[in-house]
Amino acid sequence: MPKIDKNKKHLSKEINERFLNAMDQIIRSGQAKNIKDFCDKLPCEVSQVHYMEKGTRYPTIEMLGAIVQQFNISETYLLRGQRPIIMNIYERINNLETAMQEVENKLLALHKPVTQAP
Repeated sequence: MPKIDKNKKHLSKEINERFLNAMDQIIRSGQAKNIKDFCDKLPCEVSQVHYMEKGTRYPTIEMLGAIVQQFNISETYLLRGQRPIIMNIYERINNLETAMQEVENKLLALHKPVTQAP
């Protein structure tokens, strides 16, 4: 299991901005309907170099953290097991699929049309 480099917790401002801009574009366009789809649509140089485990399409902890921040998914924290796992406040859920579904439901909610005027 690769160790997390504690010195690289904070990504450079330029990388962060490029990543957040890419995320924003994907979110606004409504292209990504779930986390895997979202990761697949990120620009290669951003996702592969800075946010992906080498040789996989699973997001790294840093990327999941950025997704959580960008989507404002509250009370979410990240754990590393065999692969990155997203868990929200339902920490009693031991099933990865269920936990992922909880987060995906929140992502899907962002794509629903607004029914009320602000």
